[in-house]
Amino acid sequence: MTPIQVRGEVLSVRRVGQYQQLTVVAPGVAEQVRPGQFVALAVGGETTAHLLRRAFSVYRTQDRGV
Repeated sequence: MTPIQVRGEVLSVRRVGQYQQLTVVAPGVAEQVRPGQFVALAVGGETTAHLLRRAFSVYRTQDRGV
C-alpha cells in the first residue's frame, strides 16, 4: 500500500465505554484502508503538523457520507 497524506475533518467525537470514537472525513483513505488496520494522524497546519504519538485503529470505513 502506498502511503497517502490528505487533509481531513473530524465530524464527531463520542465516548464508547473507555474509548473515544472519532468520525473523520478524509478523501481517498476509505479506498485504501480496511478495518483492523492503523492510521497515523497529524495535527496543525501544513508547515507545523505534528504526528500524534499513537496510531489509530480503523473500525469501519465508508466511501461516502454517513
